[in-house]
Amino acid sequence: IAGPDEAGHRAELERFIETEGLQDSVQFVGTVEGAEKQSWLRSADLFVLPSHSEGFSMAILESLAARRPVLATRACNFPNIELEGAGWLCDAEAGSIRDSLEQALGADDAERDQRGLAGRALVERDYTWSAIARKLIDAIQSQIV
Repeated sequence: IAGPDEAGHRAELERFIETEGLQDSVQFVGTVEGAEKQSWLRSADLFVLPSHSEGFSMAILESLAARRPVLATRACNFPNIELEGAGWLCDAEAGSIRDSLEQALGADDAERDQRGLAGRALVERDYTWSAIARKLIDAIQSQIV
């Protein structure tokens, strides 16, 4: 599990992990940046963001750019994950997350790789600086009478 300890949530997760006997299966790595973050992303089979609320997730974009399939909750407000075949979306509740994790982890390497490639294509098409500039220019030109 990567990222900062927001509002003491890590202690809650650690209690849950201990209760479930998962200490040997879960590692907290804290905040990672730069080359270390890229290394973690490249080595991952799947990026998971089980959030209750996201505005615009840079973590999702970074994962897609790294060709990693994404499993995110619908509360992440990134429907293109599902629409473009770049991963899986689920509800922000335990049963839905569990079911989606089982589906994503049950997918073979070829399917996860294909979803990762679809995510990279999405980023290249819609989220590079040139794509954003093109959309901005189009929006401005559509307002010029």
